[in-house]
Amino acid sequence: MPEPLSIENAYTDAEFTAFAEQSAFTRYELIDGYIFALASPSEHHQNMLNFINNPFQVFFAGKKCRVYLAFDVHINKDISRNINVYQPDILVVCDKDKIKTNGVYGAPDLIVEITSPSTSKHDYTNKLYNYLKYGVKEYWIVAYNKISIFILDNDEVIEYHYTYNSIVESKIFPGLKIDFNMFKEFL
Repeated sequence: MPEPLSIENAYTDAEFTAFAEQSAFTRYELIDGYIFALASPSEHHQNMLNFINNPFQVFFAGKKCRVYLAFDVHINKDISRNINVYQPDILVVCDKDKIKTNGVYGAPDLIVEITSPSTSKHDYTNKLYNYLKYGVKEYWIVAYNKISIFILDNDEVIEYHYTYNSIVESKIFPGLKIDFNMFKEFL
């Protein structure tokens, strides 16, 4: 797959969507105009995804917000200028007008990325920057040894860091708690 030579030649949202639709058996992300194939999740990743998803599903049951797994996020609603289409592990969307059949257009309210050595660089840099820039209210990065939550408050990024010995509570959805002590059985 050819890579763009500069940001002016980057792949667009529409070009990425057409490419990804032809490759139904592989997952991709568009990051700053470059197309990246996503590796198959590890056993640890799958266990962590299920561990976090279960309390999310229970908490949001019967509420207006919806929880999605690995759903395309066209982070900039202006898709003619969008060069980022992410596929976070878990996302919560409370504005139903952002939800389309092929993804979310605009910022979800909360995003969880379960990071790995192959995705860590993007999760902590351009995804963090773009998620907060375009209006994600809360961003969790779950790593092998810590959980980090990032929120934007009056143009200041506030960071919270936890270990697997912690009960982690959402900052924007009070009552949404996960006791990461219970995940130790999978380690």
